[in-house]
Amino acid sequence: MNGEQTKIYLSIEDCTSDVGLLNELELGVEVQHLAVPEVMDGNWKDKLAEYQDKFCELRGGVSLHAAAFDLNPAGSDVKIREVTRERYLRSLEIAKLIRATHVVFHSQINPGIKNPEFKQAKVERQLPFWQEMLAETEQQGTVLLLENLFETDPADLLTLVESIDSPRVKVCLDLGHVQANTLLTIGDWIDGLSPHIAYIHLHDNDGKVDQHLPPTEKLLVELRNALARHKLNPIISLEYRVEDPRAEIGRLRRHL
Repeated sequence: MNGEQTKIYLSIEDCTSDVGLLNELELGVEVQHLAVPEVMDGNWKDKLAEYQDKFCELRGGVSLHAAAFDLNPAGSDVKIREVTRERYLRSLEIAKLIRATHVVFHSQINPGIKNPEFKQAKVERQLPFWQEMLAETEQQGTVLLLENLFETDPADLLTLVESIDSPRVKVCLDLGHVQANTLLTIGDWIDGLSPHIAYIHLHDNDGKVDQHLPPTEKLLVELRNALARHKLNPIISLEYRVEDPRAEIGRLRRHL
């Protein structure tokens, strides 16, 4: 860490959060309910207006989790890529309207693909796609974050980010996905991706299933040590239910 207070965001799935409490605790928000299919194909403008009305006085930062599941910018089927493009562009439109500085996208990497030529073809196929997303957000300077999902090691995500080669394309390291899908440690992943990590999804599990549990003290110590080793101070987004925000943020601040 670099001495500055770590930015902590609370992942929200509706507009029930207490904005006054968020401001008191100096929290930002990761908006997760506006870029899902049932909203995007329905009353997303109404949901957007509800969010804007409720969070207009939020002083912390804002990020958006973009449309995620069943999409693939590297798909060989052009129709899949077209749907992905439509969903991602709508996500970026929403991000602009809520003034999100960071947008999280799943990497969509399939760890079952082992053939090096197939891997390289998938990377090359999506480079123009990400150039379009970067051009779409150039005026706002939005940071596009690629999040590990099912990957078993950081190598393919590192290749993708470095191939896109933009200062506005960074990594969202999801710690729950690391623990559920890989035998490597969180430290191993941070070591492998350290130059590109700008954002972390913090949650815990039993090492088998993605459960989105509060982090243990052991996990927080491991995270702190790995980040300190590389002098990193990314945004930490809490992807678990926080029952007592004052107590939980106090606990996290003691570690982070």
